[in-house]
Amino acid sequence: MQITLRMGAAHDDLTINGSTFDRSGLDRRQRGHLAGMVRDTWSQFHNIPTPKKRKRKSRKNG
Repeated sequence: MQITLRMGAAHDDLTINGSTFDRSGLDRRQRGHLAGMVRDTWSQFHNIPTPKKRKRKSRKNG
């Protein structure tokens, strides 16, 4: 598996095994979802545990 991520002024794309995905048209949530899929796939091949979601402190009014 080969993954290339190019980010900068001229590029914003992700290439996985020759298939290129343009990230410039995605919103923040979609980019996060794409990153999660890449992390999950990467961890399956390399026995890396997937990160747990961090717990955020709630904002209480009062």
